[in-house]
Amino acid sequence: HAAGREVDLPYEIAQKWLDRSATRTLHSYRRTVLADAVIAERFSGDPNMLAAFKEIESAYAARLDGAKSEKESRRLTNQRDTDMAIVAGIRDRIRGTFGWDPDMKNLARISQGALKINNIISSHMMAVSSLPDFAGAIFRHGLQSAFGDGWSPFLAAMSDNVAWEAWKKAGNEWKAFGIGIETKTASRQHAIDDINDVYRPASRFERALSWASDKSFIVNLLSLETDLQKRIAANVASHNILRATRALSEGKATKAQIALLGESNITPALAERIWKQFDNAGGADVQGVLLPNLAEWTDESARLAFAGAVTRDVNIAVVTPGQEKPFWMSKQGWNVLGQYKSFVASATMRVLIANLQRADAATMQGLVASIGMGVLSYRINTLVSGQPFSSDPSTVIKEGINRSGILGWIEEGNTFASKFTSGGIDIHRLYGANKPVSRFVNRNAAEMFLGPTYGKIQNLAKTAGASARAAGLAPTKPGEKPWTEADTHAMRMAVMGSNLPYLPRMFDQVERGFNNAFGIDLKPRP
Repeated sequence: HAAGREVDLPYEIAQKWLDRSATRTLHSYRRTVLADAVIAERFSGDPNMLAAFKEIESAYAARLDGAKSEKESRRLTNQRDTDMAIVAGIRDRIRGTFGWDPDMKNLARISQGALKINNIISSHMMAVSSLPDFAGAIFRHGLQSAFGDGWSPFLAAMSDNVAWEAWKKAGNEWKAFGIGIETKTASRQHAIDDINDVYRPASRFERALSWASDKSFIVNLLSLETDLQKRIAANVASHNILRATRALSEGKATKAQIALLGESNITPALAERIWKQFDNAGGADVQGVLLPNLAEWTDESARLAFAGAVTRDVNIAVVTPGQEKPFWMSKQGWNVLGQYKSFVASATMRVLIANLQRADAATMQGLVASIGMGVLSYRINTLVSGQPFSSDPSTVIKEGINRSGILGWIEEGNTFASKFTSGGIDIHRLYGANKPVSRFVNRNAAEMFLGPTYGKIQNLAKTAGASARAAGLAPTKPGEKPWTEADTHAMRMAVMGSNLPYLPRMFDQVERGFNNAFGIDLKPRP
């Protein structure tokens, strides 16, 4: 075989670099080799996109030839360099090689480890915090479609065997395109954390940490919730896209349907081909569950265009970070500070801008539903933590808006400003909401700005200092107690599972029991 390659390398030498995990290898393949293949397919077989960069240079060269001044020439040169850097950054981030620097390997391993430790310890209430993502399909297609095409078939499948089989079969269709497989791949969380394969785990501890980080999102229920959200969103999106292709084929498409297809680069000719494939390949609607039967489509371009359109819509409805994140969030070291902020960046583009610019009834319905789910998230948090639920409507609305994520960077900036000014600057004061958001009430400004890793370092330092004082290794100030209730809580916050939505009361009792056993004074509870 002309392309055959053999490497005469003994197993004893190669074994330290071999990865025996098929699952980990497949995940790496999907995020690296497959990405290269897709880019190469799009850019004439060149994953480095050299021809595309030459086109950019040629376009700017023509403009530079017509520059009328040195100032304009410098401006065009700077703009060219910026554009090329952005394209190169997006390419490298898709390929999973962004920021690669062999001299940064140790820093990268530390920062990747910090991201995963934060996931294991601090992600416990993420499923509750992600409840507003259920409103994504309403934002995209309206309340009637979200319930008629998404929730109604799901609820019917709970009590009808035929509907259940159809629901499972549709799920298998979408799984083939990476939709609804979060429990297997943790792909959404990897995108949020920007965990990539450039700096792979190099020790057993790091590999165990990666495994525990991925599995923690099953334990906290976020992966299961995300799969359900994406399955429902996929059903809603596919119904609406196919309705639009049929209407366009018959010459009855509305402006909204044409716009929906245009957002996914589906031309009228391609729409006709998609509908023809669905109509001829045995696609069916079984008790409200759409079965496109994609395996039987003979037009590969139509199949990929339809699947791509559904995937795009799902990743907007259930916010999955993509290229809208700032580049600094993908740089090793800096990504620790930006952990969980990439969700904010994506929400700004995919919720605030992509949906609100439509300015239609579906947007208003999605807005109301998202805030309502934010309020539900707030209520569940109060039940879990034992905190009182506010009876002030303005506070409830503020909590709902904050937890819904609909304002993206606007809400994030407002929260920072409110924290730094002790509530003096807060846009929510315009309608009378002057209490701090409950989920940030125990965080100081530095912790909010520097991320969860800083908070863990604070807790570890607090626990270590208290332990040293209690053991007589460090002096105590006059009137200072060596160990306080706050020190016990700081120690608890470093324990995995302490804030899981179904375990906090147990940990509350353990914390109280520890304090009582060692005679630690407790503050009076409201």
